[in-house]
Formats: sequence, C-alpha cells, structure tokens
Amino acid sequence: MPNSVETYVLWGIALLIAVAVLAVVVLILRIILGTAALIDDGAKEIWVVAKNDANSTIHLALLGRTNQLVADILEAGTMILHNAGRIAQHAQTCQGCPKCVPASTAPPFSQPLQGPSGDASR
Repeated sequence: MPNSVETYVLWGIALLIAVAVLAVVVLILRIILGTAALIDDGAKEIWVVAKNDANSTIHLALLGRTNQLVADILEAGTMILHNAGRIAQHAQTCQGCPKCVPASTAPPFSQPLQGPSGDASR
C-alpha cells in the first residue's frame, strides 16, 4: 500500500497546496516590501522638510537683532534728516556760511582724509 496511486495523488495535492501557499507568501512579501519602500520615501521627505524648518527656525532668532539694527538705522537717518534741514535753514539765512562756523567747532570729517602715507586721498 505504500506505493499506491492514492499515495501519489495525496503527495501531489500536498505539493500543489505548498506551492500555492508559497506563491501567496511571496506575493504578500512583495506587497510588504513595496509598502515599506513607500514609507521610507515618505520618511525621507519628512526628514528634508523638518530639516529645512529647523534651519529656518534658527534664522528667526537672528531677526530680533536685525530688527534692532534697522530701528537704529532709522533713528540715525531721522536725526540726519532733521540736522540736514537745520543746516539748510541756516544756510538760507546766513550771509557768512560756511565761514560762520569756527574751525575749532567743525566736525572732524570736514578735514580731508589722510591716506596711509599721510597724503590727502579722495
């Protein structure tokens, strides 16, 4: 009875079922690998976006200093504009300008600039 036709048929059916199960397992594993690759691509994209956001956040801290510098420049510009207006008003009414300003009170930048060798440069 060990070599009967029924034994061969049962073995054949068992092998066919094993091949079918193996095919289903291979199919499921391929689906899992494809899904894992999609998840990996998504994680890489999230990493890049998060890195860019973190980089932008670092630069936000510098904006406070930039805003302070801009405010200082605005204040200095306002003072320059105010003083320029005063100078223009004075120049319109003064007959002796610029000789009316004594040399000792003239600002240091009214003197020619000295180059490295001591000569006046422009």
